[in-house]
Amino acid sequence: MITVTEKLAEDNEKKPVTKKAPAEKMLKAKKRLLSKDATSGEKKTTAKKGSETYENYIFKFLKHAHLDIRISSKYIDIMKPFINDIFDIFKFLMFRFLRFG
Repeated sequence: MITVTEKLAEDNEKKPVTKKAPAEKMLKAKKRLLSKDATSGEKKTTAKKGSETYENYIFKFLKHAHLDIRISSKYIDIMKPFINDIFDIFKFLMFRFLRFG
C-alpha cells in the first residue's frame, strides 16, 4: 500500500522543473503591469446599488422592545411596503412644510 507521502514524492519526481531566467520574469512582470495600467483607465466600475430594506431595523426594534417576539421573513415582506408608504407620506408632509414654512 502506498502512503500519502510516497505518492507526493512520486508526483514531484514526475514533474519537470523548469527555471526561467530572471530577464524573462522581468519582462512578464512588466507586461502584466502595462496591461493592468492600460485597462484600469478604460474600465469604469459601478457600485451595486442595494435595494432599500428595513429588515435589520425591524429586527433591532423588536429585539429592543420585545425580547421574546420573533418575526418571519413572510411578515417582513408585508412590512416593507408599509414602511415605504410611511416614508412617502413623511416626505410629502416635509415638502409641504418647507414650501409654506
